[in-house]
Amino acid sequence: MARGKSDQEHVEKAQRRTIYHGMIVFCLGLLAGIPYTGVIYRDYSHTWLREKKAFETAWGKLLLAACNKTPGTERAWRMAHLEGVLNGFVALVFASLMSVLRLSPKELTSLSTCLMINGYGNTLASIFGAIDGSRGFTFAGSLLNRLSNLGFLSAMAAIPYASYLVIKGVKEE
Repeated sequence: MARGKSDQEHVEKAQRRTIYHGMIVFCLGLLAGIPYTGVIYRDYSHTWLREKKAFETAWGKLLLAACNKTPGTERAWRMAHLEGVLNGFVALVFASLMSVLRLSPKELTSLSTCLMINGYGNTLASIFGAIDGSRGFTFAGSLLNRLSNLGFLSAMAAIPYASYLVIKGVKEE
């Protein structure tokens, strides 16, 4: 199906928007790797790192002090790190597919928006959950727990529609 110039411009705009936000989500995932590393040092610094005397220098003591103040668990920060990296990659993959999808400009905008909701929702929800130390879908507790649940629920609502749009866009006429 040949696209007109304005259609092609709209596809490129949707691709750029999706790539831009996908990379922000990816970078949030990379940043979540910093506290993930911190809790690993915090939780396992009593083993082989202490035997190697890794924390006897001034920098080592400073690193250990910072790591001891990192909230959350290793599991929670691993999830936050992977949610950001993987959801960022998902947005980049979908952006690369947009040029072959047979979707209207409105549907392409919807697809891009759904991918942003999914990426930011899952990533920020995981980061909030790791900071707060909460797990599960309960709307009780702290504000961060409620924001975390809202993020996960919005992502759960957005990704099925995005999947539907991609399936619709590749379907033969």
